[in-house]
Amino acid sequence: MSDAVDSFRTYLGTKSGVTSLVPLRRMYPDTLPQQRSGKEVVLPAVTLQVVSENPEHHMTGASPLTRVRVQLDIYARTRIEANAIKEATRDAADGYDGAMGSEFAQMCHLDNSQDFY
Repeated sequence: MSDAVDSFRTYLGTKSGVTSLVPLRRMYPDTLPQQRSGKEVVLPAVTLQVVSENPEHHMTGASPLTRVRVQLDIYARTRIEANAIKEATRDAADGYDGAMGSEFAQMCHLDNSQDFY
């Protein structure tokens, strides 16, 4: 299996509703880059990380399918901006099935949403 984070990030990068709010170059795997030379990370930004991978099985053994949960953390200067990005990513992905970068999503849906300050 190739990298689900990279595939999902590539997919989001093709959606103008998302990239108009947060460009692909500010969608990072795992963590935000560290501050360097006194420069702060430019916001808004999104991090993506795999939080679980569960191989599927059928009656005769392993299946080629894997259920992958990808977590997005949205960083923005205002709640309004963060909510707009959350809705744009949800509109782009919730209910989608098809190519996502080098992966094929058989079913994509929002599993959970939480707001933290």
